[in-house]
Amino acid sequence: MLDETIITEMPPLYSCYGRRGEQVAVPITGNHARRVLHGALNIRSGDVLLFVTEAWDQATHQAFLTMIRAHWRGWHIVLFEDRGSPHTAAASRRLAQALHIALRFLPTATPELNKTYLGKIQRITDFGAFVEIMPGTDGLLHVSEIANHRVKDVRDELKEGEQILVKVINIDPTGKIRLSRKALLQEEGAAAGGQKQERT
Repeated sequence: MLDETIITEMPPLYSCYGRRGEQVAVPITGNHARRVLHGALNIRSGDVLLFVTEAWDQATHQAFLTMIRAHWRGWHIVLFEDRGSPHTAAASRRLAQALHIALRFLPTATPELNKTYLGKIQRITDFGAFVEIMPGTDGLLHVSEIANHRVKDVRDELKEGEQILVKVINIDPTGKIRLSRKALLQEEGAAAGGQKQERT
């Protein structure tokens, strides 16, 4: 099994106050360089192989494949990986085949109806914004679903590159995704109203 996670080198924990549902910037200072942790687990023996690198690219992935074969010589290896480009590259597949490592690619994630996602605004138009909720998956946040009040200009409410919480409210048969920020604001308002009634 293979799992790759971007980690930082022993960062101190930081926190920041912010309004419920809003994103806040949490500054991290010091010498905390990014690292990538490559890991493989032998499910029979529990043996673990780890490889820490500064980059995640074809070269490091191929070096990790070579490490796996050297560590478990003579074993039949089946490696489960995500569909990241270093994994699916032709050179990586050829090397895995030469090392007699069978690759199995995990299915790509698909958005779920009524689920909330932290998305990044990719593009703003007159009728709304396109928000990336998963790598390679965008949805439309229509102007009528941005806020509880009437929005005249989308750019007054949202900025490209900004991260916002959105809820998937519809997925049509062609796969087009409709998002809502207003639904989350209404749910938050209803929850706050219920808490006020409990206090009285």
